[in-house]
Amino acid sequence: MKPLLNMLLIAASLLAALSARAQEWMMALDMSTITDRSIPSTKNINRSAQSSPASPASFSYTPTPALKQQVVVNYVKHIKPQNPLLAKDILGADYNKGYGLLNKGTGLQENNAADVVASFMLLGYRIINDLWDPSGVINVSRSRAVRAQVAGVLAHHPKMTTPAGWAQVGEQFKLQNMLILDEWGKVGTVEKLFQSGRLIPYQKAVATLFKNRYGLDITQLKLTDQGFVKNER
Repeated sequence: MKPLLNMLLIAASLLAALSARAQEWMMALDMSTITDRSIPSTKNINRSAQSSPASPASFSYTPTPALKQQVVVNYVKHIKPQNPLLAKDILGADYNKGYGLLNKGTGLQENNAADVVASFMLLGYRIINDLWDPSGVINVSRSRAVRAQVAGVLAHHPKMTTPAGWAQVGEQFKLQNMLILDEWGKVGTVEKLFQSGRLIPYQKAVATLFKNRYGLDITQLKLTDQGFVKNER
């Protein structure tokens, strides 16, 4: 009974992790132009070409243990006042563990800022559309198309011109990916066990996060072979 009670307590505090203050530790990214037709498609992006530091083909980096630790410390610093239970769990967790499993079958790379942010966008889309099993919806071509859209946005960000900036953003979003995935799993489990009614509020909180923090109404997007397009319904 105690594990179930703990799960309820954790699930009850998860929305705090999506609050504005919890996001202050991350670099702000305006993704509102992700569906613009001017963003390059995957067909004309040569990912091996590294001639331009901020070209859409770039954003690969090598993370250091010090950076990984600093990313966790910064997140815990912001989340601890409102969610000490989550902060304690994060300190003892390896956010890289399971990241490869999250992106299995997508073709997205682990240590590339554009790939990691694309993974984050796809995870948000999965949560909003209740796609715990993404097979048949998210595949390699669609994931790469979203990656191309994200890279087109990042290439114009003033802080995304060096490998250090790429690494910072990549590791921040990698941690955010695993946090939201873990939260979604806990909320879903509690919903199945107790019919708690927390899943829909959590989905709404994720949608609000994307809209307020990244300028993207993910509820109005459709995933296609060209990436995200505006839903014309």
